[in-house]
Amino acid sequence: MSKVQFESEYINTRTKNSYIQHIPRDPSLPKSLYKVLSVGYEYNKAGYSHKRSGGSSYLLAYTKSGQAEMLYEGKKYSIMPESLVFIHLANPSLIEAPHSPWEIYFMHIYGSDIDDIYRTFVKAHGYYLANIDAEFFINCVQKVHDCALNQMDLYDISGQLYLMLMRLLKLSEDRKITELVSRAVEYLNHHFMENISIEELAKELFVSKSFLIREFYKNTGSTPKQYLTNIRLQKARLLLVHTEMTVRNVAEESGFGTEKNIFYAFRKELGTTPTEFRNHIYELRSKKGKK
Repeated sequence: MSKVQFESEYINTRTKNSYIQHIPRDPSLPKSLYKVLSVGYEYNKAGYSHKRSGGSSYLLAYTKSGQAEMLYEGKKYSIMPESLVFIHLANPSLIEAPHSPWEIYFMHIYGSDIDDIYRTFVKAHGYYLANIDAEFFINCVQKVHDCALNQMDLYDISGQLYLMLMRLLKLSEDRKITELVSRAVEYLNHHFMENISIEELAKELFVSKSFLIREFYKNTGSTPKQYLTNIRLQKARLLLVHTEMTVRNVAEESGFGTEKNIFYAFRKELGTTPTEFRNHIYELRSKKGKK
């Protein structure tokens, strides 16, 4: 059977303060080691795009700020701040950040029993885990990057990766009940532009509405309705700032549906209107440009 060839289409928008370290494969290393192909931090300007398939490594990426869209396994995901993506690059993937900067910590890993760890993670959370404190992952990225930069022993790198992966396994074990919540989050991220009711979401997940709300709040700190509103607000703010769309079109594209709904949400959650929010950002940009 012929090996699938790696394919990549990449629009690089990273800024100068990004740092990335690549580590060539070393076939002499024991197969039992955890290894990394590249690791680092990127601050990308709007316009980032990366389409890949046929890779042999796994991508772990934590979003510190900004928003991106991911197409993977036939589904679309809105990647929000404080979320972790874990995907196998053998499968076709497309990640884009067309409207805003996107700040991430990432690593491409392979080797040892990562396949099993990946399957355990995906079973518990899916390919996308939202609302997490990922300080452990950021620290690992920085330590592995420094090890690679200073040409330290690759066994030290494997040790750092081991600690990080075991933390992910523990997170998966501690959050067995969140398989339900992860499915709910995945559904909301995928369908936020639709007219979703919490009753319909509960039926989709085969649980009662009260149970869903209780478990969702326990694991995310918000209700499903609040989480959905936050997704829509973030999408709406990006469109207001980075496009010339009318408020009506922004409401439709962000899932609010009508001007009345988006006006109410902005007033309640942000204390302003969509138009006032847009004008305020324009004023700040104008003042900054005059300095």
